[in-house]
Amino acid sequence: MAYLAAGTLVRRGFPLPEPSSRLGRIDGLRGLLAMSVVIHHFFLWMQIQYFAAPWEAPSIALLNQLGAGAVGLFFMTTGFVFYPRVLNGFRDTSWITVLVSRAFRILPLVIVSTVAAAVISFLFLGGSHDIGDYGGQMLLWVATWGEPNLGGLADSGRINAYVLWSLKYEWAFYLFVLPLSAVAMDIARALRFPSWTVPAGLLVATAGFRLVDQVEKHATFLPLFAVGMLAFEASRSPALRRILTARPVGIAATIGLVVGALTTPLPYYASLPLFSFFFVCVACGNRLFTTLGKPNWLVLGECSFGIYLLHGIVLFAIFTAGQPLVPSISADAFLVAMPLASVIIAPLTAACFVGIEKPMIATGKRIARELTQQRGLPPAELEVAP
Repeated sequence: MAYLAAGTLVRRGFPLPEPSSRLGRIDGLRGLLAMSVVIHHFFLWMQIQYFAAPWEAPSIALLNQLGAGAVGLFFMTTGFVFYPRVLNGFRDTSWITVLVSRAFRILPLVIVSTVAAAVISFLFLGGSHDIGDYGGQMLLWVATWGEPNLGGLADSGRINAYVLWSLKYEWAFYLFVLPLSAVAMDIARALRFPSWTVPAGLLVATAGFRLVDQVEKHATFLPLFAVGMLAFEASRSPALRRILTARPVGIAATIGLVVGALTTPLPYYASLPLFSFFFVCVACGNRLFTTLGKPNWLVLGECSFGIYLLHGIVLFAIFTAGQPLVPSISADAFLVAMPLASVIIAPLTAACFVGIEKPMIATGKRIARELTQQRGLPPAELEVAP
């Protein structure tokens, strides 16, 4: 249903970017992943409503991979998209451009999502709490440092499906992993090592660190960024592209992804090679995945950040409003709410993209350009991926 709704948006003139400026099937993949997260959280709500289960990972591996696996592939996408900055090296990259553009890309919609959650919390509490109590709690949400209960409303993180956790690791990538990888690239070039040794080294180092970091598990997601970087390296190699774009290879990658999703609950460990192989094939433009380049998927790709941040609010509204119906409607019948949610989410996030995200992205690029010109820094790379 989201795909069909996106088709309506295409016909109504949704502003798709020029093909030369985007990432083709990676952009379409982002739309598919965002909707996968929606389905994952829909089933979490079904667990709560019909089986009195807590908000926790589903026991069925596939249902959990719809969320965890999608986020893992999102992290790979980030590594892929920003690897050109690593290839430029530390001195030839405008880090002000990267950080300013990221701030204007991420923060506006995070603020909108947080304010919406705070308003819903305030209304649920009957306006009985001082609005001033929300300030510090909302700041933690926006900073992605946690999602404390807003105004004391229990489990208020369910309003946005607790999605802000992943942005903390995105920020860690932009602030630390990306510039340090660029420094490593400068060193590798000085030593005449091939460029692929940098992401390969990052993959080995972070995977190794995970073995000793069994308590805090800070490095759980870092290898995924390295996989994305290696995918970019593969996409630059004509010989590898010839192999990885073949249809039989795409079929094998798809089968591997399905096997990984059916047999493991998380994409970070045993099934990481299967998820990685699938992503590399998509990144190289495997012919099996040409449908991801269709306008409908590209619309959802453009709206994917909004879908990720705002779908929880739609699901919260549907399941809260539908709670009185639970005793009289079977779980199977309630599944009809899933396409309903998709029909709401697609135009809502499209409106947010056009009215909030796109103008803020343009503002961030303009400010970054002005800052780089004033300071005589390397030319700004203004096409920073969403």
